[in-house]
Amino acid sequence: LFTLGFMLVGLAEFVWKNPRRLAVSFGLLYALALASIPGNAIRFSFPLYPLWVFGVLNGMRVVASPLWKDRATYLPLVYAVAVSVAVTTAGLTRFRFPPRSEEPVFVELMDHLQRRVDAGEDLRVAFFKPRWITAKLGPPAMPLINNEDPEIQRSEWCRARLTHVILGGWGYSLTATPKIRTAIESYPDALETEFENGEYEVLAIDREAMGCSENGG
Repeated sequence: LFTLGFMLVGLAEFVWKNPRRLAVSFGLLYALALASIPGNAIRFSFPLYPLWVFGVLNGMRVVASPLWKDRATYLPLVYAVAVSVAVTTAGLTRFRFPPRSEEPVFVELMDHLQRRVDAGEDLRVAFFKPRWITAKLGPPAMPLINNEDPEIQRSEWCRARLTHVILGGWGYSLTATPKIRTAIESYPDALETEFENGEYEVLAIDREAMGCSENGG
């Protein structure tokens, strides 16, 4: 919390005095871009790390500067202490973000699919992260198609001989895939929800109702 406080103070002071600097424009635009991306990961914020470190150090300068007159003597010491504390903290603190595979909602999804596999069903699915399905369960999987034409969606699902379409996960809400939803709503008799837990939805495909031919087209 102290580090966050120093960072906010330091960045606010810098923006107030330098509103037209490139660093300010870049930081604001990049932060807005990150906020507009659903399912963004922490790695995408790496370009902002130098600004955050500067904000912490500048915040310490702003807070500490009124405490003494001889800033030139003490400020280097303050920076050295700040860097030492930051490095030590980073080395001793073990941040652990639960892998997606351990999230309860994902485990529920995989358990549902595992039961279908154990029952001997020949699953072929479309999913946002297809390799997770194939690596963990074995069934062939393909990525969701980002195309607004329902017929292209249908033809690809038929060609790949899909049995299920899985929506949601990785920060994407079940309604954040409008193009997929349009395709699903275009063939209401061909897709039926067989599993849903609030973050994931599994829809079973009726290939005959979907109009798929025997050869997959």
